[in-house]
Amino acid sequence: MSARSNQRLSDIRQARLDALKVIIAHWEAFKPFMSAADLKAALSHIPGIESLTITPYGPMQIVRIGDKSATVSQNASPGEIERALTAAPIRLVPREQAKSMTTIGEQLKAARASIAAARTAASEAVSESADATRVVLQEVDKAKKEAADLRAEVAILTNGGPA
Repeated sequence: MSARSNQRLSDIRQARLDALKVIIAHWEAFKPFMSAADLKAALSHIPGIESLTITPYGPMQIVRIGDKSATVSQNASPGEIERALTAAPIRLVPREQAKSMTTIGEQLKAARASIAAARTAASEAVSESADATRVVLQEVDKAKKEAADLRAEVAILTNGGPA
């Protein structure tokens, strides 16, 4: 091979190597800063670190430890992740409990059903009250009739009574 061909092959190899370096640099920029195992080791002093999970969320990641959660950059350092978890942690509902929870729509339906049941109960109470009022009025009418009958009997016994 001539020197010119060797130079051309060398240039091609160098161009490929440069292209690979660019690809690796771009890949390094987008990969997470640490693996979950590395993060567990770095944050081993945090209680519950065994339950660490990392979920990608666009350019961010959701880091969960026990019932604490934080959303951090994918390139966040362990210190940044620890600060995010301890600064204002969001308490998560355990998965088992979350499955049994109702949606807002279901809660609204239950509230509407509760209101309808209360209306029905109130209507029944008013109806029962009206029935009770009728019974009381009937008893008052009976008492008035008995009082009138008693006056009449007393009038008969007293020979007509006072006029």
